[in-house]
Amino acid sequence: MSRSVLASRSSELVAGCRFSGGLAQRNAAPRPSTRPSSSVISLNSGARAVPRSSLVVRAYQSQGSRGRFRGRGPPKPRGPPKNEDIRGKEVRVIGSQRENLGVMPTKEAVSLAQSEGLDLVLVTPDASPPVCRVVDFGKYMYEQEKKKKEAKKGQSKAKSSVKELKMRPNTDVHDYNVRLKRAKQFLAKGNKVKITVVFSGRDMAYKDKGRELLDRFRSDVEEDGHVDGRPCMQGRQMMMFLNPGPKKDKQ
Repeated sequence: MSRSVLASRSSELVAGCRFSGGLAQRNAAPRPSTRPSSSVISLNSGARAVPRSSLVVRAYQSQGSRGRFRGRGPPKPRGPPKNEDIRGKEVRVIGSQRENLGVMPTKEAVSLAQSEGLDLVLVTPDASPPVCRVVDFGKYMYEQEKKKKEAKKGQSKAKSSVKELKMRPNTDVHDYNVRLKRAKQFLAKGNKVKITVVFSGRDMAYKDKGRELLDRFRSDVEEDGHVDGRPCMQGRQMMMFLNPGPKKDKQ
């Protein structure tokens, strides 16, 4: 038998083995997969496959959200109690025109306010009986917020109304002129200025120099401000206050 014939028969045998092996693998029962499934498939054929990872994340988020907000309860109402939130059987009522309507049951006062299209708002809870007003709640809260802002502005203005400038008895000309310029700027803005001469160590023996320095400062700013009282000594500091505007002559 020739070599070519033997080679062709051997190739046919190899191909047949491969074909029979493939059929055996196809007809064999499927092996259980050792890898975890990446998705959960519903029994209904039309349902979408949901990734297992997303289910785990959703479950974790839902558990975390329940634990995070547990015990907080509903948000607190904004502003003072009104209408049905007012506790107590009786209240003293101030009408919409600020007239005193006297003491009446709380339910009756609420009905009276609602009949006018307004609200019954508790304004003085510590009184006996508590005092309520018939007002528009939104307008009332707006006015209260406005009053708070104005009060804060007044406090900040009062804190910043007094400006202090410090010097030493032996302050040189340059530093003196810098403080003089700043004092004039403060006085022009309507601020009160406090001029302080600080004594340290042996400077206490030269209080006269401090007085001369303040007198000179007073004369240099007399067109922009005037002295409020006499210079006074407190500890190691000599102080003088200046009010904005020139001093008015008494007629």
